[in-house]
Amino acid sequence: MNHFRSCKLLLLLLLLWSPWAAAQTTLAERNTELLHQIEEVHHLTPAQMEKIRAIFAGSRIIGQGNPAITQHPATPEQCAAKLHQQGVVYANPRFERICGAKYMAPLYD
Repeated sequence: MNHFRSCKLLLLLLLLWSPWAAAQTTLAERNTELLHQIEEVHHLTPAQMEKIRAIFAGSRIIGQGNPAITQHPATPEQCAAKLHQQGVVYANPRFERICGAKYMAPLYD
């Protein structure tokens, strides 16, 4: 009887662990894609990317939400199309001159 209870407990733990483990794999995959996008958009150096990867590696939750429960209401392509349709532009030539890169904003003391 004790062996049967141990098996039930083990099965329960495995069932609880599986979605979490699957979500972690998916989170890692999503973070890989996110880091690639950050590198491409901001033209970061390998040294800069290594620092960002270290930040991500130090957290088991950093990213774009828990993939097991997060549902984005639109794809990135749909978001871009809607922004274009509404005339929303994030480019700021003045900030680009100051910062030397797109999508950056100067910070002042």
